Amino acid sequence: MRKPLILALAALLPHVAQAQLAAGSVQQNIDQSIQLLPSRPGKLKPLAPIDVLDTDHTESIQRLANVHVRGQVLEAEIQAYWKPSLGQAVGADAIGQFNGWLFARARQMGYLFYARTRVVRQQGQETLEVTLIQPKIHGVRIVSDRADLQLQYGSVVLQRLERHFRAGTLIDTLALDQNLDSATYDLPIQLDATLRAVGPDQVDMIVHMAGITDEAGKRLDALLQLNYHGLKSYGRAQTLALLSLRGHEPRATLTMVGQKSEGITYGRAEYESAIAGMASRWRVWGALSDSHTVLGGAAASQGETSEVGAGITQIFDSHRDFVFRQSMELAARRSRSGLKDSGITTTRVHDQQFRMRTVVDNEKLALDASRLDFQFTIGNYSLLEGLGAIDSGGYAKVELGLKHQFSLSEDRSVYALTRLRSQLSSGRLDSYNQIALGGVSGVRAYTTVDGVGDDGALLSLEIKKRLDNGMTLGTFYDAGVVKPLNPQSIEYRRSYSLQAIGLELSGHHQRLHYGLQLAKGIGGYKGWTGSTYNTESRPDNWRLNVALTYFM
Repeated sequence: MRKPLILALAALLPHVAQAQLAAGSVQQNIDQSIQLLPSRPGKLKPLAPIDVLDTDHTESIQRLANVHVRGQVLEAEIQAYWKPSLGQAVGADAIGQFNGWLFARARQMGYLFYARTRVVRQQGQETLEVTLIQPKIHGVRIVSDRADLQLQYGSVVLQRLERHFRAGTLIDTLALDQNLDSATYDLPIQLDATLRAVGPDQVDMIVHMAGITDEAGKRLDALLQLNYHGLKSYGRAQTLALLSLRGHEPRATLTMVGQKSEGITYGRAEYESAIAGMASRWRVWGALSDSHTVLGGAAASQGETSEVGAGITQIFDSHRDFVFRQSMELAARRSRSGLKDSGITTTRVHDQQFRMRTVVDNEKLALDASRLDFQFTIGNYSLLEGLGAIDSGGYAKVELGLKHQFSLSEDRSVYALTRLRSQLSSGRLDSYNQIALGGVSGVRAYTTVDGVGDDGALLSLEIKKRLDNGMTLGTFYDAGVVKPLNPQSIEYRRSYSLQAIGLELSGHHQRLHYGLQLAKGIGGYKGWTGSTYNTESRPDNWRLNVALTYFM
């Protein structure tokens, strides 16, 4: 009797049916807000230059007549560097500054090389001769102030590093940074490398190993964010909080996230810990959300969603500064939606998923970062009520994400960012599993209620400029196409697109980070179901997104 009553209510009250579609997009709106939380500003520890050939002891030049470069790497840039100094006096300190510039420029290219400079005087002219040296690895050694660490982890670390740093190979600084980080992914230690010269073109890599002394319960990170990312139906203004604590071992973390708006209360806790010796970490999580619409009316809805899951992630390969990770997850979700005033349940979903995910990225260390994210999901609807367009039982979907940032100016102050996200599904899915074109990480003139379908693709292009005062200005273009499978009567039955253009501003001052986006929809909205069913957006919509984050 219960199921026929639910189906009858959905058929008789189209406003209610559409209200549930909007309520199902709440979780995607929450997920996008959390994914866009900024990281705490920081910087990499620089690799100190090596004075292999007495580069600190250089001669002065009374009048520089010419520059001769031995070696083809960076020859044009070196000539351009010294061009303003031709015909002028050059002090020893200026040559020392050149050595520092060359070392830094080499690191940007991802390799270690430096210069041996000498002044050649012939026929009354002074020529600066620059010989480029690319040292090779002579050997790798692991050292530690603690004998127990040396005994327990020394051979493991050496084995992992020697896969990429063998005797006779060049020093790849991109790979060095990444591998020092990856080698301790599952170990309670931290590594620091020193390069020690053993000859004019050979260095020893000395890796110092130290323990992590954080105690259980130590605060690792905490932030509070106020944003204007929400849905009208649940309150545009939102508060987000994140707290991360050290767990029972040095690589274990407990992360808690909460979100509150007028109509939404959400919380999530995740615990992650290392599996020593397997380059892996396991994690478990649980999440709860309670939501209700705030616009009132007979179709006002409320809903609850809960999810629990467990997974394991392993580093299985690397290439230069790219790290390859693979994960497997099991998750179970239960959700319910109903009428707020009467308390009648209109939809219920019980969903179980197995996810396999591969991520290849260099985002942690690289300035011009790239990321590939591929996920294959096998799911099962063990219970479906009030969603007649969806078949119960098994389903599958494939998701692909690409991201690439590249500099457009030599000083890296102007750069471009491209993002691609797509999904293919085996059949009609509930709105939690569908792709949404709108939202703060999608077509930014719209919301996660807009452009919802089972198959779709989204592309974003951004050009940004970093200013000297710490601010970043940018412009963007977002475009996506989506198609619902087995569409309902009120839905557009074909694929359609959403597009937007806009401006953005972001920056930080000490512990405060701010961001603002103003977007305008263009090209129409064929899938719009009218203001009766969609209270969030209109065709060619304007939308303002604002976020203010404080790092504690």
